[in-house]
Parts: sequence; C-alpha cells; structure tokens
Amino acid sequence: MLTLGVFSALLLSISLLIHSTEAAFDIQKKTNVVSYWGQGDARELALREYCNDDTFDVIMLAFLVNTTNNTPALNFARHCDTSLPCEEIGKDITYCQEKGKAVILSIGGATGDQTLATPEAGKAFAQVVWDMFFEGTPTTAARPFGTAIPDGFDLDLEQAFDWEKQVNKQDYTGHVAFVDDMHARFMQSPTKRRYYITSAPQCVYPDKSLGAVLENSWMDMVFVQFYNNGCGPRGGPTFNFNKWNEWATGPLSKNKDVKIYLGVPSGPGTASNDTILDPPQLTEAINVAWTNSSFGGVMMWNIGAANATGLAKVAVDTLQSLSQAGTPNLPPAVPIPTTTNATVVPPMTSAAVPIPITTNATVIPPMTSAAVP
Repeated sequence: MLTLGVFSALLLSISLLIHSTEAAFDIQKKTNVVSYWGQGDARELALREYCNDDTFDVIMLAFLVNTTNNTPALNFARHCDTSLPCEEIGKDITYCQEKGKAVILSIGGATGDQTLATPEAGKAFAQVVWDMFFEGTPTTAARPFGTAIPDGFDLDLEQAFDWEKQVNKQDYTGHVAFVDDMHARFMQSPTKRRYYITSAPQCVYPDKSLGAVLENSWMDMVFVQFYNNGCGPRGGPTFNFNKWNEWATGPLSKNKDVKIYLGVPSGPGTASNDTILDPPQLTEAINVAWTNSSFGGVMMWNIGAANATGLAKVAVDTLQSLSQAGTPNLPPAVPIPTTTNATVVPPMTSAAVPIPITTNATVIPPMTSAAVP
C-alpha cells in the first residue's frame, strides 16, 4: 500500500505531466463547449472517444448520486455499474486531461439522496470526496479512479427539491459548507493544480435547489439549464440569459469572473420536446447569449446525443464564427420578473432509462477517518 508521502509525490508528478502536455482548457475563452457523459443512450461511447478532437473542452462525469451518511454512490450506467474500482474511467480521465480537456465530477442527477442536513454533514462529506477523488489520504477511503484526479466538481441537485409539493427538503446550509470546504482545499492544494467548482441550476431565477449555494459560495462556471422550463430560448421574450449575467456580475456572486454557460438539450429524447432547439434556433440563442459579458460557452446534455445529432458541431461552428467576427449587433434578451411562484417543470437529466440505485449504483465503503490531510 502506498504511504501518504509516496502517494502525494505521485499525484504531484501526474499533475505536472498532465499540465505540460497539450494546450489545457482555458476558462477565459467564450468558445468553450461542455457536455455531460455517463448517462447517455447507446450512442454514448467510452469517455476517451470524446477527447480526440476539439469539439468538447470540458466533460462532466455524471454522476456521483448519493451525498448522505458519508457513503457516496457512483452511477455511470452501463459504463461502470457493477464493481469498484472504475479503472477504465480512471484511465480515460487521465487520457482526456493529457489531451487538454478538463474532466469534472458531477454530484447529483435525477436519482439518489442529495441531502446534507447540516454544515457539519457538509464538511464531513467534503473530507470523503477529497479522500476518494482528489488529493486525500488513500488509506482512509477507496479511490474509484485510482490515481486519476478530476479537475473539480459540479453540483446538479435535482433531488433536493420536492417538485410535487414545490418546497425545499432542506435549507442547503450543508451544501454551502461542502462547497466552501472543498474550495478551501483546492486553494491550499500542495500540487498547485487548478480546480474548478461548477453547478447546473435551472434557468428560473433564483434556482430552487442551488440558490443558496450560488449566493454564498464560490463558483467558477455555472451551466444554466435553459430547457424543461419557460425561460429558455424558445420562450421568446422570457429567455433570461441576461438575468443570469446580472447575477454573475452583481453583488450576490462571490466570483465576479464566473462564467455563465448556455445550457441546451442535445436533441430529441434529452429534454421536453418544446425546449429542444434545431440548428438555426441554437445559432440564434448563442448569438444572443454571446452579448453578455459573463458568457463562457455552451453546455449540452448529453454528449452522445450532441455528437449524433450534429448540434455539437453547430455550437462549435457558431462560437468560432462569433470569436472571429466579434460581438454581434443583436438586442439583449428581455428579462422576466423574478417571482416565487414561477412554473417549474421537474428536471429531465437523462435520455437513458433511470437506473435503480439499489441494483446498479456502485456504493463506496464509508471513510474510516475524518483527519484533515
């Protein structure tokens, strides 16, 4: 078994190797394309297959589905759903990073228990995640990806809100504490790696599940889901990208350089039909979003469909055209009033048939130590 000192030295050498290869992801660009991998249908290939060209800049690993009781569970559908570790995914993470991609672990999704009931629970969960997936002590927790380390984490909390009763199941102080604790660990990393903290709220502002986190914690990128709700591009005057730009540049954002992404579905079967965009509609939506100072690129759910439908190429071509031509002369989107009774449709996060956690999720044994490394 590796000692802590040997393991830390190994992490440092891997980090330096990865960041000295191909051009790394640049968060300051407005031409980035992000997509979620792990829950797609039969069109979704192995992770590394999406890292051999310039289509995608960031790939989100979907999902770590359980946050309660310090027992995370992974659900990557057919990619890794029977045993630990997920060795091939770990190898693919490193491969993609060597190709200049950022690979981020997404926490949440449409299944699992996403409760962090107290700030103490949030901090304890941060220790577990740090040990299992980042730079923590390998002797205190299983490491599903081996020595591979994601480039950060994402919150996509879609089970933390009671959609039927339209009430929150918790006050989210635990999630705020989790993000704050992880941010502190990232900033103090002995490897000096650049980590990213991201989230995927729905476009209705403020988001019911992530509002408290967005107003109290650091965010590097926010992948707003402009689908399954009336505030997306097909909503006409209710398309509210500029509302999220106001948040990003205003007093409620802890990071005034946070990047907002236009989150869109990748085609039929990936979201409600009335929010799916055809190529001309996607091009127009990108043109409108581009005019906002916080715009960082396009997020697509999900990666397999994005390639199969050709919408990923539409996004790349449109972004590159705008980058070369400059800012288009288009009117900004008309903002919608911020209300507490806005109609919210329960999120749809996967085109695949939901996988029961009890049979297909990989449950990771709980950590036996809470010592800070």
